[in-house]
Amino acid sequence: MTEDTLVYTNVLVYSPVASPDGVVRMDEAVIPIECQYERFVF
Repeated sequence: MTEDTLVYTNVLVYSPVASPDGVVRMDEAVIPIECQYERFVF
């Protein structure tokens, strides 16, 4: 957090499961997410 901005961070983890025949269509992925909000005072 800064004087003007509030920052939220998180990580999205995708872990695919194999289909019944053993096929995995995608590798595991880790995606960082960051949201920034300007702070203001009423």
